[in-house]
Amino acid sequence: MQHEIIAKKLEGLVYNRFNKKSLISELSIIIGQQIKLSEGSDAWDFTFTATMDNPELGIYGYLDIYYLKMKKKGDDGENLYITEVSYEFEPF
Repeated sequence: MQHEIIAKKLEGLVYNRFNKKSLISELSIIIGQQIKLSEGSDAWDFTFTATMDNPELGIYGYLDIYYLKMKKKGDDGENLYITEVSYEFEPF
């Protein structure tokens, strides 16, 4: 049940704007732990990757976030537009 709630919240990030700091903050709230984002290795896509590891909630898995960089920043400095979120939960 917990995985489905988290999955729905992760999917809710799509079509929204963030800066890297606000994205990390939002992910940390969703997953219930501090998240570290790493730049993806694909030269054609803008991607962040992260590991989800929260034993208290029984959550372990992987997360990929695809985004577009925006030329014009939003009011709060948002310069990332989330286009897709991919995740996989592993048995804990």
